[in-house]
Order: sequence, then structure tokens, then C-alpha cells
Amino acid sequence: MFVHWGSSLLNQMQTSEHDPVIAEVRARRDEFAAEHGYSVAVIFEGLRKSLESSSQSGTHYVRIISGTIAPVSETLQQLGYPVAPVLQKLTEISAKAAPYLAAFARWNTAVDAVNESGWLPYRTVTYDAIEKFGYDADKLDRFFSEYHHSHWDEIRDEMASRSDSYNIDNEARQTFLEALYAHENKLYRCVCRVLFPEIERILAVRGIKTKNLEEWANSQSLGKWVSSHPFGFVIFNKLMIDAFATRDKHSNEEDAIPNRHAALHGFVRYSSHKNSMNMLVLTDYVFDQLLPSR
Repeated sequence: MFVHWGSSLLNQMQTSEHDPVIAEVRARRDEFAAEHGYSVAVIFEGLRKSLESSSQSGTHYVRIISGTIAPVSETLQQLGYPVAPVLQKLTEISAKAAPYLAAFARWNTAVDAVNESGWLPYRTVTYDAIEKFGYDADKLDRFFSEYHHSHWDEIRDEMASRSDSYNIDNEARQTFLEALYAHENKLYRCVCRVLFPEIERILAVRGIKTKNLEEWANSQSLGKWVSSHPFGFVIFNKLMIDAFATRDKHSNEEDAIPNRHAALHGFVRYSSHKNSMNMLVLTDYVFDQLLPSR
């Protein structure tokens, strides 16, 4: 269901012509082609063996179907088709695809690291900041904690200011402002217990039931929801899969991102700065991104 936003994310993250990742991809491609005599058939066979070897070692890759490779190689040979133009075309395609593949790989690595850190980053956090810490989850945990503390005044003012433009009623807006005040005064327990019911209420006003949230989301265009926020996919995924899921009393104890069922029934004490900040970011995202426009 994420087809709509894939190109937007890659466009945002497209790397430059001189990116070292691209240079490495191209160098390895040329080296691999030389090792196999620049023969398309031999190159395909080498890729097949490499993928099979990786699969047997326990690493999972998308595998090329060997039944397709052999007929293509055999047909080229039978027709006496010159392999040079084919290889040139493959090289051109590879060169054009390299920036996108590299960008997607970097994005995917960043998403994994952010998920592992247990934070929902505010919109002003950039991918450059994530890469600076080498995608290390422990380092990112410390970085996000420091970032959300040291930039709190800016985050608070921006959230408060942006809330004026959200498609929410005054009750929701005042509740959100009170949650910001509670967080600032370290009343962290209040934030989760106050905001989850308000999210449910404001979604219900729009005819959206949280128990059918994922089903409803699947019927919508997701491009705006995940591409206009640097970590929109991370937040959207947590919202759809975890935030409003029904959990037992032990399943959320290790998750710093609050769960509605666990919070309102007192199964988990969401009483830390991290819990509270994640809840504010989640709510800001829902009010800003998920609700239909005015």
C-alpha cells in the first residue's frame, strides 16, 4: 500500500553524482563485469551462483529465477546477438538506478536504526543527523534525548503555532496545548492519558474508528502522509500497527512508544520524557497529516 509515496521519498533522498556510495556501486559493477569477461550469459550465471550462496548462508535476498536466466542467455547465443549492446544497456540502466538504490538503502538503514532507538523524531530531525551517528541505535537514543531536550522551546513553539492550522476543533487544540504544558513541567504521565482519548474523539468526529484505522488508511492515498514528514513512514507505521492495537498487560513494557490500550488501562507506566515526547510527536502527526483538509 506504500506505492504512492516511494518515488517521493527517493526524490527527497536522491544522492549526488559524486556520492561515495554510488562510486562504490559502479566500481563493483565494473569489477564484476570484468571478472566475467563482459559476457551477459556469464554475468547472469555468476549472479545466480552468488545469490544461491548468500541464500544458503542464511542471508535473504530477492533471488533471480534460474529458469528465466538460462533461456535468455541461450537465446542470445543462438541468435548470434552481439552482447556488447546488451551489456551497454545494462550498464546504462544500472548507472541510472544506482542513485535510487543507494538512496533507498540509506533510507531503509536509517528507518531501522530509528525504530530500534525507540524514538519518534520530530519533523526537524534530518537524515544527515541519523547518518552522522552511523545508524547506531544506542547513539541515536542518546542523540534524540538530547535533541528533544535542547530544542524543546523551538519544538513547543512550532507545535503550538502549527496547531492553529490543523483541521481540529478548539477542544482538541486546547487539549494539545495543555499536553505541551504538562510535558514542559515534567508531568509526563498526563500526556499519554490525555492525548489518546483526544485522538480517538477527533478521529471519530471525522467518521474514522481507531479499530478500523488501518483498513481506512488503506483506502486513502498515502503519499502526503509519509512523504511530507522526514520520518513519516516510521510514525505512520507505528500508528497503524502499534499505537491503537489491543495489547495484553505485558506486551508493551519495553516499548517507549505509547500504546493506547496499555496506557488507558494502566498496564504500562508511560512516565518518562521519552514516552511523553513520543506521544506529542505522534499526536502532532495525526492532527497535521491524518485528518482530511479543511
